[in-house]
Formats: sequence, structure tokens, C-alpha cells
Amino acid sequence: MQLFYSHASPYARKIRLLLRELKLESRIAEVLADPLANEPGFLALNPLGKIPCLVMEDGESLYDSDVIAQFLLELAGEHGLFLGGERRWHWEKLHSLGCGLMDSAVALRIEKTKPAEQQSPLWGERHRQALGRGLAYLEVEWPTVPPGVHMIALVAACVLAYLDFRHPDIAWRDGCPRLAAWFAEFSARPSFQDTRPA
Repeated sequence: MQLFYSHASPYARKIRLLLRELKLESRIAEVLADPLANEPGFLALNPLGKIPCLVMEDGESLYDSDVIAQFLLELAGEHGLFLGGERRWHWEKLHSLGCGLMDSAVALRIEKTKPAEQQSPLWGERHRQALGRGLAYLEVEWPTVPPGVHMIALVAACVLAYLDFRHPDIAWRDGCPRLAAWFAEFSARPSFQDTRPA
């Protein structure tokens, strides 16, 4: 199997972290790809032209990152990384919040890379406000999140790392001391160090 990824993508990093945490690295080859190159071979695998994209043993491809994550968890026989129990829907909400934060961070990055005359102050500020509100909510809720490795933690780590990587002007640690302390500890994990953007 093959996983197409780029170093900068937080969505791809989520899957690459998951591969390592599930000890599946030997079963899936990682292939560096440039989704903006629009290579016909890659577009045949994923008509959306996005990464990550996983090619399974039968040649069928999977996308997006949440679909790939569910496949990998089933492949590894590990279903506990999506938290369940009595608070399942609360955990699902926090996971969704993390995914939404990732979307806003990437959208803000895209907005900032446009020529100045094409940038939208309205959308830039909207993404920034969404990030601020979402991080503030996650900071309050973080003490309720179980310790350990699970999808909420993986997504949160990828979001916070992406903010450091692409948006260093957003001083998220100033208002999120709990998240900052947790992130400092999580960042030491070998899987996290191994997937740092090049």
C-alpha cells in the first residue's frame, strides 16, 4: 500500500502520525507528492487532487484523512482511538472541532499566499476569529479529555503544530496554557518528531 502525502499538510501529518502510533509503517510506503502539480497519475487516484491519498492493496484509493484514519484503525484492529462510552458524542464534537480548526488554519494559509490585491480581509479575519474561538473552547474542555493517544489528541497536535509552522503570528500559547503544556509533552513523541515538516 502507498500513502501520498506532503510535509506541509496537517491532514497528511495526522495520517502519518496514526501510521506510526499503530505500528503500520512497514505495511504502507509513504510517497511524497505535490498536489499542485496536477499529475495525471495522481489525479486518477484522487480526482479532487488532494492529499493524503491512500492506495490499498487492490489498487483502490481512499481519501480524505478521516476515511483513511478509519481504514487504518480497522486494519490495525484498533477501535479505541475514536473515543466512545457515555460521552461519545462529546468526544465526537471535540474531534470535529479539531478538524474544523485544521480547516480554518489551512484556509487562512491559502488566503495569505494569494497576491495582496486578491486577499479578502473579511475571510482572513473570519478564519482568525474561528481559530480564536475554537482554541478557547478547546482550552476550557481539555481537562475533560482522557490522557493518551486518540484521534482528538492527534488532530489537536497537528493543528497546534501547523499554527506554529504556518502562522507563528498567532500566539496561541498566550491564551491556552493547558493546551501548551500538553502540546509540549506530546511533541516529544517519536511519531511526532518523525513527521515534522521538512
